[in-house]
Amino acid sequence: MSAGQGDQADGTWQLTVALPGEPPKQFHLKTASPPFRVATWLGFVSDGIRPAVYYVDNLRLSCGDGQAVDTRAVHAEEETASNVTDDFSATKPDVVIHYRETYAAFPDLIRLHNGNLLMVTREGTHHGEDEQHGRVVACLSTDEGHTWGEAVVICDHPHVDDRDPFACQTKDGTIWVGCQGQRAWTRGQTKEAGAKKTLEQDYDSYIVRSFDGGKTWEEPILVSKTITGDSYIMYPVMEMSNGEFLWMGCSPIWKILKDGSRQWLSPQKKVYHETHILKNPCAKKDFRWETYIHPQLGQFDEWDIAELEPGHLICILRTSPDSNQFAQAESFDYGRTWKNHRLSGIVHNAPNRPRIDKLADGTLVVSYGLRRESKITAIPTFDGGRSWPADRRATVLYNPNYGPDWDFTYTAMVPTPTKDGKYLFIYYAHPGKPGGSNHRGIYGNFVPARAFQEWKR
Repeated sequence: MSAGQGDQADGTWQLTVALPGEPPKQFHLKTASPPFRVATWLGFVSDGIRPAVYYVDNLRLSCGDGQAVDTRAVHAEEETASNVTDDFSATKPDVVIHYRETYAAFPDLIRLHNGNLLMVTREGTHHGEDEQHGRVVACLSTDEGHTWGEAVVICDHPHVDDRDPFACQTKDGTIWVGCQGQRAWTRGQTKEAGAKKTLEQDYDSYIVRSFDGGKTWEEPILVSKTITGDSYIMYPVMEMSNGEFLWMGCSPIWKILKDGSRQWLSPQKKVYHETHILKNPCAKKDFRWETYIHPQLGQFDEWDIAELEPGHLICILRTSPDSNQFAQAESFDYGRTWKNHRLSGIVHNAPNRPRIDKLADGTLVVSYGLRRESKITAIPTFDGGRSWPADRRATVLYNPNYGPDWDFTYTAMVPTPTKDGKYLFIYYAHPGKPGGSNHRGIYGNFVPARAFQEWKR
């Protein structure tokens, strides 16, 4: 068997079969996902339909010049180019960032101007929408993510699920954390009266700031209340190249009137994506927002944005459960309007939040979890998001202990490598059933920067 690799890949491979007493037969075949550029493992599978035994022996691997490959040396090298294709780089976490016996999830991670790393996440008792004891905490690392300080509570309202934090640091050094305060209650008669109760929710949006590198935090500032029809402003994304501060959010679908009835604000009774530009970031309160609604981006929440060039943004969007791909779109006016909305071709097997980051060399990377496969993966684009080559997909983590019933992923990463030349990816993991693994919290894995540099070969 032979196949061209790298620049010699042409989407074909050759097979020669020699039977005893017969001349060799040659077959020229197409690869399953052209162009097939990098080989990192070789497997043999039988398609027989009856019990049988077959043997593979006299196996020898060689390069195009006929020189044999020492497979023992390949496996002994822990950080090889196998990290840059669909092969796992780790089977367990490298670091425990924040352990939580009950529940911790939905983290975000940024590098501060002073080089420290800041992780924010939500603590609670479970994932569910009826949670009433969630709070947002922050942790600092001063050694590139290898060890972490104690979690500090930065947003905690009584009987409210404070959750889903996003963090950003602006050029003046201010750290911004946006999060939502979710309240859940039931409407209608009690179960004892024979009627099924209906779960209702409303979301408040809060901003929490630190002016000293995350050592201390101001009190949360309420910026919107969806129950009264305000836009839902949650995620601080970035300080763009023009100096404007971009946030993500979504439109309210209803508000509560004085008589307690609900007034629908969306004709389809669905949420729409919004972008918000903060006009007065130096204000102590009473923030002013420039808001843009984007119904063409679909009605599902959770998305992320990166700036390719000044004013040119790309977003990756979570899609509905009946789709197996993330969506994407582009903006050419600093997020005010979006065009070219389409499915991205990035395949997933369970809808969860995608993360898009720009590496130090300018490469765009989308990372996400494959829950049913117990994997965290990252996939690059080299043409501004026009294509996402599946044969360049890197698996950051494959932990076979995480079964399909695990509550798992929501990745975040530091897009600049650590001093020892690695990228840190973080995620959450929690057993879906009682008595599962002790993995309960926020974890991290380091991937060698040179592994991603192999992408361009």
